[in-house]
Formats: sequence, C-alpha cells, structure tokens
Amino acid sequence: MLLSERLRQEQPLYSASTRTAIEQNLALAREELATSQTDFSSLRAFCLFIGYSRSGHSLIGSLLDAHRNIAIAHELDALEYIRSGCTAHELFTLLFRNSVGFSEAGRQWGEYRYAVADGWQGRVDPLLVIGDKKGRNSTALLAQHPGLLDKLKRTVGLPVRCIHVVRNPYDMIATTSRKNFKPINAVAHAVASRYETNKRLIESLGAECVLTLWHEDTIADPARTLKLLASFLGVAADMEWIEACARIVSPVPHESRHDVSWPEAVLDYVDNLTRKFDFLGRYSR
Repeated sequence: MLLSERLRQEQPLYSASTRTAIEQNLALAREELATSQTDFSSLRAFCLFIGYSRSGHSLIGSLLDAHRNIAIAHELDALEYIRSGCTAHELFTLLFRNSVGFSEAGRQWGEYRYAVADGWQGRVDPLLVIGDKKGRNSTALLAQHPGLLDKLKRTVGLPVRCIHVVRNPYDMIATTSRKNFKPINAVAHAVASRYETNKRLIESLGAECVLTLWHEDTIADPARTLKLLASFLGVAADMEWIEACARIVSPVPHESRHDVSWPEAVLDYVDNLTRKFDFLGRYSR
C-alpha cells in the first residue's frame, strides 16, 4: 500500500501497535543512528500531547511542526517506545523520521490535510523541541502506568511539556462514535476516564508543565494560540510562522454533535461531565 493511502486510512508511520513493530522500528533507528547527521544536542524540551480522540490534536501538532525549531511526530506513540526500553537517541530518531515522512507524504490524515505552505514541516534549524502527537493513547498509558512519565523524563533528559487539547465534548464524542463505529454511550464513558486521568496530571504537574488549549479558541484566534504555544515551549513566536499556520485553520468548527442521535441519558451524562471538570465548564449542549 502506498504511504499516502496508508495515511488517508489513518495508519501511522513507525506504528507501535505490536511488539514486533516496535522492535523492527528500533532496529531501523539504530541503523540510521550509525550514519545520521541529525543533531539532537541543541534540544531544550520534549513535547507530549495528552487528551482525546477527534479533539484537534492533529491540527496543533502540525502547526507546531511547521515551526523552524520544532519537530512533532504524528501518532508515533512515544510512550510505548519508552515502555520498550528505547534510548533517547533511538526515540528522537524515530520522532524526527516520522515528522519528515509525514511531511513528505503531504500530511494527509483521514479526510484532512495539515500541510502548511512556507512552513518548516519536516525541517528544522536548529532543533530545540521534539515531541509526539498521540493524545488519547498517551493518556491511556499514563492511566495504566503512572510511572511512565518519570521514565520518559529520565530517558530523554529534557523537561517534558504536556499539551492538553480540549474540544466541545458533545462534538468530540459524536465524531469519535461515528468514525470509530462505536456506540455513543460507550464513547462517553471511555472519554470520562480520560478526563479523570488528565485532571490528575494537570493537578500533579502544574501550569509550568501542562498547557490546556481549547479547540474552539484555536479556530477563532489561531495567532493567540500559537503565541501561547511558543511561549510554553520556549521558542520564538515568529510572525511568518504564525501567518502561514493561520492560513490553513478553518474559521468555523464543525459541530458534529448535530450529526448523530443522542439518547437523553447520554446527554445527561455529558452534562454532568461539563460540571465536574473545570476545563469543560464553558461547554453546553
């Protein structure tokens, strides 16, 4: 299958879906390290996404990757590689190769394309921040293995900065249910557990280490969101980068909650979630 077709079917590069795949990809990383000229010595921070499916992470990850000093892999699943015992340079190599490969293939993911014309996607000069856009899985793994975050910090030897992207829960649950062919009540209950995990992470790590962004704010004012991200990650908020990124952001969010049928009990359940979690307090049906 062609790479572009794999990405349209949402099959990530260097998948960590099986132990065999992880071992094969780490072997590739070790081979590349033997001859690679990529310089990781200038790195200042590691960027980890936490969150939920269908919440706007892919857009944020690609906008960050368009910055000249940032490389963000798309769906590598870095924490699975950390669980496997990889080295920092093996992980960095896979993250960077993922960024390059995804960019060369046009940054098509499912029905959306995240290429930023005139951006630095797949290129860096110099590389200051590296990371992975895999929000839902990262949260799920941290719920099961809380020590993974400390293991990540020890492995990479860098400050870890977490980006938490929140979307209207009615829209996010509806989109996930429709695209993943899952009952809407099952999706709502699964998402609630992710909210719980991320609430604990935010409380334990603090504002210095976790930045919460709301998808609708990014749509309404991408420049403000990009400046927040640049400040959080310690890179310059270059206006050429901001303007190039803003051009690919759709000005109107898709309200997918209107595309599905909602049992009243599920609506009530989500209503309760918006009251329970501060980062959902702005939302209503």
